[in-house]
Amino acid sequence: MYQYFTGLLAALIAIYIAFFAPIQQQSSQINTSAQTLVNESVTNFVDQVRQQGYITGQDYRKFLNNLEGTGNVYDISIVVLSEKYYPSDNEIDYEVAYIPYSESEIVEELGNLTVDDIYKMKNGDQITVTVRQKNMSVARRLSNTFLSTAYSPEIYCSYSGAVGNEAV
Repeated sequence: MYQYFTGLLAALIAIYIAFFAPIQQQSSQINTSAQTLVNESVTNFVDQVRQQGYITGQDYRKFLNNLEGTGNVYDISIVVLSEKYYPSDNEIDYEVAYIPYSESEIVEELGNLTVDDIYKMKNGDQITVTVRQKNMSVARRLSNTFLSTAYSPEIYCSYSGAVGNEAV
């Protein structure tokens, strides 16, 4: 009886090593490539916005197409903090505050842009783009088959910067 269980255990381990381990390894490499592509896409998009001082509909769609090329589904957050000056009652002539434009306002406006439309920003505005994977990859599903783990996004990138003097 003991030999039967030992043989069964050895067969299960051999099946895992022969089939699941290579698939999981390949999926992990695909996730690493996707992470690199997402990092590059987010960084290039934010840097382009910082240099131009605006987002065109074409730039936004190109950014989305780059992310879509990974085969994953993402939650994209774009937040802009705009510097506003207000009159002051004290000795200083004005006070500065950053007014956040919410993610939904910006994404909705960017989604409605045609190729020639522009979302303008001012010098000093700060933009933050965060991309978080929503779907579960094959590698994560295989891991969850053998280990029970809480889901956390495997692909995540956040990058921000201020619009420079090149802005309109």
